[in-house]
Amino acid sequence: MDIRKKIQQMHEASTNSEKVIIEEEIKNNFNSLSESDKELIRNEFNKAWDEKLEETKAFLKKIDIAIEIEELSKYVSLSKISKDYFGKSKEWLYQRIHG
Repeated sequence: MDIRKKIQQMHEASTNSEKVIIEEEIKNNFNSLSESDKELIRNEFNKAWDEKLEETKAFLKKIDIAIEIEELSKYVSLSKISKDYFGKSKEWLYQRIHG
């Protein structure tokens, strides 16, 4: 069982009934495994969970930085910074800030 694929399917499911069906598939497949295979699946699940958590942390950090820059832009000219330091337009800098 490819736990990453199943987790992705769960995230992409658009209705609760789809999620329930996928969850049942996971449970049925999991219950049919040996204990050693179950342990491998648990480890893979934990690894995938940790990766998603790190992605979320990185995304939230970008948001925090963007918010701080928005506050800073009230007092500092981002246009001047973008031209003087990067040789680019204010719009270019805003695009980089907001991804």
